[in-house]
Amino acid sequence: MGLEKDLPPGEQLLALFRPFLEYLAASDLSPKTIQKHVDNMWALGGEFIRDLNDDPPLRKRRLNNTFSK
Repeated sequence: MGLEKDLPPGEQLLALFRPFLEYLAASDLSPKTIQKHVDNMWALGGEFIRDLNDDPPLRKRRLNNTFSK
């Protein structure tokens, strides 16, 4: 587990990722393919959290506004 301060943005990411993950769960894709997508989502989320730690002013922005500067 990371830092306690990473939980709120992590929960926001999960809310954004959940529809895609639910789609994967309901798909006819192979378990191996689904796992690859899940692993990639985990890595992507980790990159977002790392960016928050590398650039503290990002923490003050809402996650869904990060993409529209």
